[in-house]
Amino acid sequence: MSLKRRAFIGSLAAFALPLSPQPVPLRLRQLASHIYVLDAHNEEPNADNGGLVVNTGIVAGSHGVLVVDPGAHASAGRALAKTVESELKMPIVGVVNTHAHPEHVLGNAAFAHLPIYASAQTRQLMRQRCQMCLQALTRLVGAQAMRQTRIVLPNRTLASGDSVAIARQRFAVKVFAHAHSHGDLALFEPRSGVLFGGGLAYRERIPEMQEASVYGWLDALRQFKEWPVRQFVGAGVGTVEQTMDTTHQYLAKLASTVVDQIKRGGDMNSIATEFTGPWQQWSGYAKRHPLNVQRVWQELETLWWNGQLPP
Repeated sequence: MSLKRRAFIGSLAAFALPLSPQPVPLRLRQLASHIYVLDAHNEEPNADNGGLVVNTGIVAGSHGVLVVDPGAHASAGRALAKTVESELKMPIVGVVNTHAHPEHVLGNAAFAHLPIYASAQTRQLMRQRCQMCLQALTRLVGAQAMRQTRIVLPNRTLASGDSVAIARQRFAVKVFAHAHSHGDLALFEPRSGVLFGGGLAYRERIPEMQEASVYGWLDALRQFKEWPVRQFVGAGVGTVEQTMDTTHQYLAKLASTVVDQIKRGGDMNSIATEFTGPWQQWSGYAKRHPLNVQRVWQELETLWWNGQLPP
């Protein structure tokens, strides 16, 4: 793939975030040379986890750090900045939002003065609905966790075919119109094989599909096969087999089961007896999976009525 250089993050170190000296109980885990992850709870946002359910990617350049998905609120962003400063001895100089879900983007509140990158769709969705998302997440995790959090929109746009460079590392950019959400953005660094993919793959956790397109999502995962991915960082962290492949298997099984029931004149209630597999042991199965069945049924039934279901 021929890539156009769109953004050079490493030159932005002058915009360093002022940091507080207080230590925070966070640790970065190294995945490859100059690439780290801040691991999160593998569950949906709630009062116990404070909304800290997003695995944040960190890329260290020569003079500063690029962050992918800064977390759920201002305090998460500030704690992240302290940790980066403490462990990497560099400031955060840029932020990427992979998609518009609140637990991924509301940490922007700690980085309003920095370049914040996202797809055009993500920026538009945040403009339209982030105030409602802020209120919804506050109800889930509590007002104390969300204090001082405000909406900060991305101020830079990325599209498929662009690239993001920080020091010697150049990330290929791919944007999907409608997969896990609208305008999902992925970043891939070919030398390390690390793919930052936001909500496009999970690990031992039922995917969240409230605004997903199941076929669009499956197509996104197929497109990732064009890249020599070795590690995925997003809703899940792990190898291709642990994240992308298992997510694909769940989505493909869900889609095929729903299609079969629609064509047989069945209903959503009959799916439970036919949908079996390792995902029954995943986090969130009892709560999230029935909602996914409803969402995929609505999507595919519409395709069926319009004569657009695949054979």
